[in-house]
Amino acid sequence: MEVNMRRAILTLLLFISNQLFASDNYTPNEVLLQRAAIGDTKAQLLIGVNYYKGNGVEKDPIEASAWLYLAFLNSDKNEDYQAIFAQQASSLTDEQLNQVEARLKKLVKTYSKRNTSKIFSPVLISDIDCKDRLPPKPKKRQAPKYPMPALKQGVIGSTQLEFSVSKYGNVRDIEVVKYTDKAFVKPSLIALERWQYISNEEHYTDVSVHLNYNIQGKSSINPKAFKKQLEKALSDNTDARAQYLAKDWLNIVQSHLSNEQRKDVAKWYKQEREIKHSPFQWQEQNFWLMKAAQNGLAQAQFELGINMQRGRGCKVDKTAAEQWLQAAANQNYLPAKALAGLNLLKKGDFESQKAAIELLKSASESKSIYRPRLELAWVLSTTEHQLLRDPEFALDILDDNPRLYRDTVRILETQAAAYAAEGDFDEAEDLQEEAIEEAEELGWQINPEMAARLAKYKNKQLITGDYYL
Repeated sequence: MEVNMRRAILTLLLFISNQLFASDNYTPNEVLLQRAAIGDTKAQLLIGVNYYKGNGVEKDPIEASAWLYLAFLNSDKNEDYQAIFAQQASSLTDEQLNQVEARLKKLVKTYSKRNTSKIFSPVLISDIDCKDRLPPKPKKRQAPKYPMPALKQGVIGSTQLEFSVSKYGNVRDIEVVKYTDKAFVKPSLIALERWQYISNEEHYTDVSVHLNYNIQGKSSINPKAFKKQLEKALSDNTDARAQYLAKDWLNIVQSHLSNEQRKDVAKWYKQEREIKHSPFQWQEQNFWLMKAAQNGLAQAQFELGINMQRGRGCKVDKTAAEQWLQAAANQNYLPAKALAGLNLLKKGDFESQKAAIELLKSASESKSIYRPRLELAWVLSTTEHQLLRDPEFALDILDDNPRLYRDTVRILETQAAAYAAEGDFDEAEDLQEEAIEEAEELGWQINPEMAARLAKYKNKQLITGDYYL
């Protein structure tokens, strides 16, 4: 393209506001480069902004323009991204524009969407082909009780919960991640805690379920709303939130609508997406997660990493999964930071556990998620490294009745471990016995670890190691 023509186009595109360039907050390039290398277009854009403003680097208009135009190309030539590039490049000389083109060619070889997708995209497969890696199915369910005030007022809705399943088939670490009305939170937690799964050889994490609260003749889901959401996700290739919500809506439609409604939605969806497989599969969720992840949404990067790690709707790719999980952690996404902390704990050495504790402390700052706080309290009470123990702090951060989390047994056992670490073995013994009684009341198969911990407290002995053995 002729330089004069390029300049004419750039001049015409100067319609975007200065908001992005005016912001004083920035992420260092050394962090952004990790995200950029796996195809995060937003990170590529922010690298360009950093070079433009001199955020942590020397100002470099050539480098800034090259990164900004790279982001524009990888966004499938989104107009807003093009305008951001235009705002920066409009002041460049003809010679500088030629330098930008040369630098861009080098960046494209490494950071183009085509190249990063080859390495870091999930290889999608059907649920049938990965059925041995999908979440276990329950053998016993208990429906939640409809809260009477909500029923009288005609309030309908749902909750989405995530949890783990122990190798004994017990539901553990239940967290409410979404709800339409707070009245549905507690009955959902209480009901799900009593579900039972077939015993397995492994502790299965990241299981998800929707619980519905419906009144005959009323529906909380409008199929038209789903269609509108999908159209938005398909029309704007840079709208990460719309792409993530499209994934969410697939779950909602599957669990909320009647069979006839699901068939109608599925038929329409397959035509819009031009696919032959059922939209209600993990591979279709991964399709949307990948799009949102490439557009920089930390939550999507985290969930995509988990799916690639486990092989849900895709082939297992632990190397790529680790990069997506790291990208989410680099954006301060607390579940990703907590997971990084837990992975460090497994190494066992002093420095790794020290770093893990700091990550878990950071993840525990939010009141909206409780599990990192519980993980932190456990390691502070049971670590083999005496210098890292802090049972007093562990007890301070524990909450007997967290609003969006439920695993009464684990809370009691963690409190017991903390009291034992303080030297109060009588209190530890009482709490451990209470935990066992609670497990029996829930109808759980009592695992030998619980009995072994009680025996140690009776013998005035501390416990060490992971909570789930």
